[in-house]
Amino acid sequence: MRVMFNRPAKKNAMTSSMYLMLADLLNKALQDDGIRVVLWHGAGDSFCAGNDIEDFLKNPPGPGQSPQATLMAAFLNFDKPIVQRCMGRLLEVEPPC
Repeated sequence: MRVMFNRPAKKNAMTSSMYLMLADLLNKALQDDGIRVVLWHGAGDSFCAGNDIEDFLKNPPGPGQSPQATLMAAFLNFDKPIVQRCMGRLLEVEPPC
């Protein structure tokens, strides 16, 4: 399965809806035996700039599980290979300890 961030004007910065969409894609791919690997990349000259600050300020985390935590849970449950093709800038995001 190929997943591409396609917001090159924003350096592929992630919105809340993108976190949820990616989590949904990973959860569905986990259940699909025809998908053996995920190729994840960004359009333009950057892989991903992290959070889209404008979207984050308009949609601050509220009660319950945040979109970011939903994606982290999907990553933790995903047992197939994920290959990231990175060009240009890359920001590593790690969950807080």
